[in-house]
Amino acid sequence: MLDFGVVDTFYQGFTSVLVVLLWYYFLSGLFNWKSVLKILVLAFFLGVLSVFVADFILLIMVLINFASQFIQKKSLNYDKSGILLLVVIIQVLIGNIAMFLGRMSVRGLYNVSNLMGVQYYTHELLIIYVIFVIIINYAILFFYRRYCHKIVSVNRKIKELNLSKSLFELILIFYVAIESIMLISLNENITATIQLTLITSFIVMLLMMLWQMVFLFGRT
Repeated sequence: MLDFGVVDTFYQGFTSVLVVLLWYYFLSGLFNWKSVLKILVLAFFLGVLSVFVADFILLIMVLINFASQFIQKKSLNYDKSGILLLVVIIQVLIGNIAMFLGRMSVRGLYNVSNLMGVQYYTHELLIIYVIFVIIINYAILFFYRRYCHKIVSVNRKIKELNLSKSLFELILIFYVAIESIMLISLNENITATIQLTLITSFIVMLLMMLWQMVFLFGRT
């Protein structure tokens, strides 16, 4: 595991939270120009918090969101909570992929032979990481816009059949599994490659299930 400095850790956390919030507000139909300031402020404060909690900032953000819903409405909004969890899961995968590609890029660009040598290029690694995060998310946005009508149709079917809670529980199980992998990786010093492989396996299974739902409900 690489040790980023305080400033680099802040920027990494800020980037992760910002992307999650942008997707969450966009998919929840809450995104507008007025919400941009709120998103930036939340991303800044959570970015500062990430300096102390590092990789677990997204987990804390999820817990804060759930707690605020319970405090305000005494219950969870399964639609929005499911969206948040799904976005976080996907961004965890993207973050791991971006970090892996960043490490490979640094090793190639600066002729570094091992992971320890990458420690001297954390600033460059962070820049490459952010670039890959932006590129991958832009690609996802491109495909989302292309198949937006199908996604809207499936979402409508889910609400009609009252499956929001069941889908939320499914996504929650996958999220708990992924967070468990990250926690074990942190304590047992599991390599980033193995962690990425495990997380990718879980997310591929989740996406395959979601794709089956799209295929099934899209035809009805």
